[in-house]
Amino acid sequence: MSTKTDTTRSLTTTEVIALPTSVSKIEGGAQVLTPLRTRHRDIWDIAWLLSRGAKIDPAMAIAKVADYGIKDYRALLDKAVDEMPALVGSGDFERQMKRFVAAGTHARLFQAQGWEAHFVESVNSQLAEVAKALDLAAEEDTKLKTAK
Repeated sequence: MSTKTDTTRSLTTTEVIALPTSVSKIEGGAQVLTPLRTRHRDIWDIAWLLSRGAKIDPAMAIAKVADYGIKDYRALLDKAVDEMPALVGSGDFERQMKRFVAAGTHARLFQAQGWEAHFVESVNSQLAEVAKALDLAAEEDTKLKTAK
């Protein structure tokens, strides 16, 4: 694997891990949305990276969640998946992208039919990959604990 591929894989994985932590948080035992912290740019970046063939590294994703000490990450991830259509379609996403995307690209993309579905499906597919990896890791951990 080339260094460029490694870097792209690491960046994509980091973006996918970070996004759910900006969508909601666990506070006093309850999960609350954090609309002022939501990083809409991560949604764009994930879809953009995927359109260029990037992939996440499931093992790296599990390690990053542990390294960052993210508590209740699975719940945050599930909430991000549930909220993605609303986040993409709220208007905040489109407005924030005006700051980062060339005017012509912005106009062309956000006037195209189906743009919302593209972003939702791109991001949620990667969140699903992380969820699957986390579930498999938890299952393996349970098997190891049971075997002892």
